[in-house]
Amino acid sequence: MKKILIIGGGIAGLTAGIYAQKAGFQSVIVEKHSITGGECTGWDRKGFHVDGDLTGYPQDFAFQTEKLQVEDEQTDMISYKHYCYEPAFAPVGKSIMIVYFPAKYQWWKEKKREQYMAEKTKLGEDVIKGVEGRFPELQGKIRVLDVATPLTYERYCGAYKGSWMSFGATPKAKQMIHKGRIKGIKNLYMAGQWLMPPGGLPSALLTGKWAIQRIK
Repeated sequence: MKKILIIGGGIAGLTAGIYAQKAGFQSVIVEKHSITGGECTGWDRKGFHVDGDLTGYPQDFAFQTEKLQVEDEQTDMISYKHYCYEPAFAPVGKSIMIVYFPAKYQWWKEKKREQYMAEKTKLGEDVIKGVEGRFPELQGKIRVLDVATPLTYERYCGAYKGSWMSFGATPKAKQMIHKGRIKGIKNLYMAGQWLMPPGGLPSALLTGKWAIQRIK
């Protein structure tokens, strides 16, 4: 039985391992972190805790609010997502929701710890005010569990510069796909969200599968 060494236990690496086994290879996955999953690794401090059931609210929703400071810019839009479709995420009668904004890795990286924590606290408080302004019935029912920055994703997930997606779509962006091979290096097949836009979980899954198919 032929052996395959897979470097990295993220989604692409795990997918490659599964398809390698199905194709009759003996696969070994090497991962530097204590747990596998890559950027799909979770931690239990992320999001906002809502003392109420948000089942009747839109699951993904963006709305206009009073301007709030996000890093060195101002925005008047808040986008949120709640997870009421997954009962295990919160106790009965309560909900978990996340609010997300574009973020600059270097802006957070340059902050000293005291300033870093103060910025996170203020952003969390401002977001609560914004959500309560749009949904006044939630006033006093929202509690911050964590404000995740690019440094959070870097620390917990090993994500390059805290990126949760590999490519940002722009009007002039080219849709280029790397085939996963480097000229002059034999027996090396690459996979991962960085090989094709827009990145994320689907790209990682596909490129992991394709890597094994190319070996065959």
